[in-house]
Amino acid sequence: MNNLDIARARFLCRRGMLELDIILNSYLTYKNKYYEKFFLDNFICLLNEQDNTLYEWLILKKNLPSGNLFDLIIEINDFYFKKHF
Repeated sequence: MNNLDIARARFLCRRGMLELDIILNSYLTYKNKYYEKFFLDNFICLLNEQDNTLYEWLILKKNLPSGNLFDLIIEINDFYFKKHF
């Protein structure tokens, strides 16, 4: 894992929706201590999705994907919504 991968992920966390910016950046900051290549690859894959899709998955919890992205979305939701609500 190198700093370029982390910087790329941090840049991709900047979205067109404030809600997504806050959720994704806070989760990435939290995971900063525990970066693993597998996590970062999946996270970047998630960040390559369109804002509307991410909003559906993370905020509305609708039409969730399967596999590793499903697990990551559940982890992000558990982290953010348990911490803030």
